[in-house]
Amino acid sequence: MEMTTTTTTITGDDGASTMTGSGTGNGAVDLVNRKLMMEMTSAGNSGGIETESTLSYYFVDYVMYMKMDFMGTEQWIKMDFSEMDIPWNTYWKNYDQMEMLTAVLEISDVERLDDEVVNGVDCYGLKIVPDVDRLVEILMSQLGSVTGMPQGMQLSDTVKDFTLTFWISKDTNFIMKAYEYISVDTSSFQYSASMDMNVEVTIMFTEYNDAVNIELPEDAENAISYVDYFSSLVPTT
Repeated sequence: MEMTTTTTTITGDDGASTMTGSGTGNGAVDLVNRKLMMEMTSAGNSGGIETESTLSYYFVDYVMYMKMDFMGTEQWIKMDFSEMDIPWNTYWKNYDQMEMLTAVLEISDVERLDDEVVNGVDCYGLKIVPDVDRLVEILMSQLGSVTGMPQGMQLSDTVKDFTLTFWISKDTNFIMKAYEYISVDTSSFQYSASMDMNVEVTIMFTEYNDAVNIELPEDAENAISYVDYFSSLVPTT
């Protein structure tokens, strides 16, 4: 898979601050052995200040590994699902395209678009607008409650627009291209400043059923647990 993203964030009631960002990524999924890798590079601009970061994700042997590289600092962290309340099978379903698409279709309005050729493949086009309230319910039931969320805060209240578009091979029914647009507004919450964020994500899929070899990088073997890592970021007295 190959991914591109663009993000625009406006904060403050008068739009005093604007931050833009873009990203590219590539990866692969081995559904048989339940392995995944994704490498992503992001760049942003906030008030004329340029930033760049890279993220590496690996899911291997029921453990998620993530390397963060920001402003010259690198660190591998890991999340072991055998030690958590979230079953690995439940989490892994997020990366099974057909299960994901089926669940979303059941709670969405669907519009048939014009056919299109994607990477030489004849495809159907489908525009999908999900019921955000029901989509959030599904996500929360799968991943558990979100800690640190203000009482009474509903994720669905923030979403102004959420649209998915898929281009699906006529011959194989595989997803060849996916596009996501989401617009979020936090002004309904008791924050000191409101925030509007628009995100666009495009993913291209190729080489279905080809052999793929996903191996964890050697330096990831020294990853620290995500609990220890984030605990180290909290100041103590």
